[in-house]
Amino acid sequence: MLSAIINMARLMRAGFTVLRHGARVVPEDANLPQAVRIFARLTAPLRARARKDG
Repeated sequence: MLSAIINMARLMRAGFTVLRHGARVVPEDANLPQAVRIFARLTAPLRARARKDG
């Protein structure tokens, strides 16, 4: 269980690094599952901040 949490933390860190550099990994018009769309809405402020800081 602990290794799964550590792996999720590593993936989040990698995702934030990609986000900070403004890379687009998913096209705007992609047909995404509901969970991914919710996550995208939750992280929208972080993406906006990354664009302003960049």
